[in-house]
Amino acid sequence: MEFSERASAEGPVVNRENQRSSIGRERETDAPATAPWLVAVRECGLRLRRPGMLAVMAAATTGVVFSFLTVRFRVTGASMEPTLRNGDYGLALAAKGPLWDPARGAIIVFTRAGDDADYVKRVVGLPGEEVQIKDGLVWINDRELAESYAQGSTVSDFDRCRLGVDEYFLLGDHRMRSRDSRNFGPVRRSAIVGRAILVGWPWSSRRLLLTTEQ
Repeated sequence: MEFSERASAEGPVVNRENQRSSIGRERETDAPATAPWLVAVRECGLRLRRPGMLAVMAAATTGVVFSFLTVRFRVTGASMEPTLRNGDYGLALAAKGPLWDPARGAIIVFTRAGDDADYVKRVVGLPGEEVQIKDGLVWINDRELAESYAQGSTVSDFDRCRLGVDEYFLLGDHRMRSRDSRNFGPVRRSAIVGRAILVGWPWSSRRLLLTTEQ
């Protein structure tokens, strides 16, 4: 009887712990569920971000490799006409590593001791060969070299010489307007910067530069 009197006087007895847990369950139940379309959009965005990051990384890596393996050059003067003209901008494959050797007929970019400028000429004589210029013609090991790319006769006779194991004989295509190995002698392999592969500018003159081997 005491219990019933206290209950009626003080009101119903409430279990506070049960009340708090029931309120929490109600709040969890009433929380709005994430819409399926929103979940799909978030997942799609995650998928898009990952390929985007991979594309950026791939582009950056390609740029680094490209800059390491290529050399840009600009033609100044008429010594390589008609193949290359004054103002042409081109791209050369960098001559890095011991496995790369210039072939006869290749157009190469090289430097000269004491000069910061780059030069562009064509490979005519290879290491170990005998080179001679007489009567306006180039002779390699006593055989006349056919040069469809040359413009004009190869003036200024050059006495027979034997190239060293790492030396190349270089000539400009425009024989009457070029200073080349006839003037400064053979060029060492270590001075070669790269092999010209294309002209990229002017746009109307863009083209590949193919090696004419003999």
